[in-house]
Amino acid sequence: MIDLHTHTINSDGSQTTIELLKEAEKKGMNYLSITDHNSIRAYKDIKKINLKEYYTGEIINGVEITTHYKGELIEVLGYLFDLDKMENGIQKHDMYTSFKERYKTRFKLIKDEYAKRGITFEYDLEDENNDMRDKSIHAEIIKHSENDKFFLDINH
Repeated sequence: MIDLHTHTINSDGSQTTIELLKEAEKKGMNYLSITDHNSIRAYKDIKKINLKEYYTGEIINGVEITTHYKGELIEVLGYLFDLDKMENGIQKHDMYTSFKERYKTRFKLIKDEYAKRGITFEYDLEDENNDMRDKSIHAEIIKHSENDKFFLDINH
């Protein structure tokens, strides 16, 4: 089995690098590529561990780069590149910050839309314990039983 498009907490995934590797091993993945958004930090994590303790398959280095084409935001998957050159490019173009800023903007849009619709959503990114992952947003929504009427109705 092959999975060439995965994410860790280094971008918008919900697992650490090690957790993702363990899951890939458990599922019997022969090939795995971690394609975090504008980040190759997972590969730095891998260099710090004995990989075969967690995953015995083959790693194909990858990344999902955010860019623009003809005025449209696009995300491009890239594979088998030189990790040092990619890291230099990401740092040169301040792409780590861009990713965080993009998700802060996304979060504000979500929060504003929920407020307009009357959905209880008290999650605050200013709290350093909170993050922007979809898993965290979902947990905040279901925490409030008054939101059930919005999300149990197929029309919403």
